[in-house]
Amino acid sequence: MFKSFPLHFFLYKLNKNWHEYYIFIKNIFQNTIITKTNSFLNKMEEIEIKIVKEWNIDEIVELYKAGNWWKDCYDKKEIPNLIKGSYLFAVVVLKNSNKAVAMGRVLSDGKSDAYLQDIVVKKEYREKGYGKRLIEFLIRTLIDRKITWISLIAEPGQDDFYHKLGFRKMKDYTPMKYVGK
Repeated sequence: MFKSFPLHFFLYKLNKNWHEYYIFIKNIFQNTIITKTNSFLNKMEEIEIKIVKEWNIDEIVELYKAGNWWKDCYDKKEIPNLIKGSYLFAVVVLKNSNKAVAMGRVLSDGKSDAYLQDIVVKKEYREKGYGKRLIEFLIRTLIDRKITWISLIAEPGQDDFYHKLGFRKMKDYTPMKYVGK
């Protein structure tokens, strides 16, 4: 449709008055925006973010593997301790199957500062906004608990992603601190 749009524009301009042309264009853009918005909302509604104290061990191992952080020498029996030892441990689950497709955890004393760690989304679920929603959820949860010094160490090439979420490089350091959007 958009490839032929300039031709439609020209033909419509010759045959109709400006007001009708305006209505025509307005309807095209409104329908496009509504379609994209509904599609976006449907994708967002298919997940749920849960703070957990336990979760399926194999699903967590798969998420660590998706981040290339799992080593064969690790003992998956320690996953429950890792989850319980985190200040917050969140999973992004598909509502239709309750399967974890992303995770993130927070290390904190619960009073002054927090460190986001192990943020990962399975490869086949990336570029859907799940990681962004997870991080925003964790930040909101921490701020609600009066913890506002929030930092992380970003993987190489992820600076822009975290910058859009309100993080900034700390001068002379690799960690990044949340300063707001």
